[in-house]
Amino acid sequence: MAVNTAWPGYCKVGLALNLENRLRQMNTNCPHRDYSFFTVREFDDRKQAETVLHGLLDGYRLPGTEWFSIHPEEAAGLLWAVARRNAPAEGPGCDGPEPH
Repeated sequence: MAVNTAWPGYCKVGLALNLENRLRQMNTNCPHRDYSFFTVREFDDRKQAETVLHGLLDGYRLPGTEWFSIHPEEAAGLLWAVARRNAPAEGPGCDGPEPH
């Protein structure tokens, strides 16, 4: 989930194979290079997780984009709810602590 300080209250929710490359791509056309990741989560099936999360966020979507008019903390809570639902039985299956 990416954010930019120029647009508070908005976040970009998408998938990426390589986070460094994705961040570099987002910042290519941004003179201040101020995109950053708010939270990141790895999934076994990232496309399915993205579909579920986009469905949960659909009412907040800016039409035709992966941008959502929702505070990043709220969107992150939904992301982690999807992660918990998809976690394997033997452990949390997360790549880091849940967001604050």
